[in-house]
Amino acid sequence: MTLKLIILFLIVGYTVGYRIASEVCPLPSSLKPNYDFNWKSKSNEWSNTQAETSYIMLALSWSPTFCASLSQSARENKFQCHPSNSFGLIVHGLWPQALKAPNVRAHPRNCRDEPQLNATFVKRYFCIMPDEDLVQGEWEKHEFIYED
Repeated sequence: MTLKLIILFLIVGYTVGYRIASEVCPLPSSLKPNYDFNWKSKSNEWSNTQAETSYIMLALSWSPTFCASLSQSARENKFQCHPSNSFGLIVHGLWPQALKAPNVRAHPRNCRDEPQLNATFVKRYFCIMPDEDLVQGEWEKHEFIYED
């Protein structure tokens, strides 16, 4: 029950933040047509459906550092890194964590394959997660793992 209240609080906070941010946050003119996430097609991904979730970690990312790690051409093609945008701290995701995980692969991950999220949903959170692939990937990797 406590976890549900925390998640509800975060969603309400996102919604209020979205309303404020929508006045100052840029949105792309259109989203990519295909941003579905398929972990099986990625060599650096894995699935762990057996790990028990002990807590949820809010993972944040600092955009300037992320963008600096990309090549010039990648930065130019990444909405989050475009010079006309000024993203700072963004939400990377809500990650279910196993309390005594001996390594990163011991945490819950990629438990279900979900269809591509509705574009309206993705746009709603674009100011705090400024990339379709990020929203979809994090949703599929982590968000569908913890359910009662």
